[in-house]
Amino acid sequence: MTEADPQYSDESSTSNDVEIKDTATNKEAIELVILDNINIMEIILAYKERVGVYPFDSPVVFKRFCYPYVRRGVGNTEGWTQKVREIKNKFNIKSAPKEDVDKKEFKLWKKIWGNE
Repeated sequence: MTEADPQYSDESSTSNDVEIKDTATNKEAIELVILDNINIMEIILAYKERVGVYPFDSPVVFKRFCYPYVRRGVGNTEGWTQKVREIKNKFNIKSAPKEDVDKKEFKLWKKIWGNE
């Protein structure tokens, strides 16, 4: 390589300034799931009844569960993961919600996570 050879130039140019994403640290941005907790738990129970397993039993099953919603623009896999985690951690087996909405939500929560 000679210094006069532009093909091997060390100088930066607009074509060399393309940003390269580091796939090891590149995280998918979380797109929020805007469905309410009761709807999501009803969807989870319907999925369990239809398929025979809870969607969060394995990562592969969870992706299959999320796919139709993500495809229609309802969040993304990371958003669904975060939402399910929030719902799961909202109550514990000894919770006693006082409002009617929370009572319905708690009943659904117990059906899904009450046996853990």
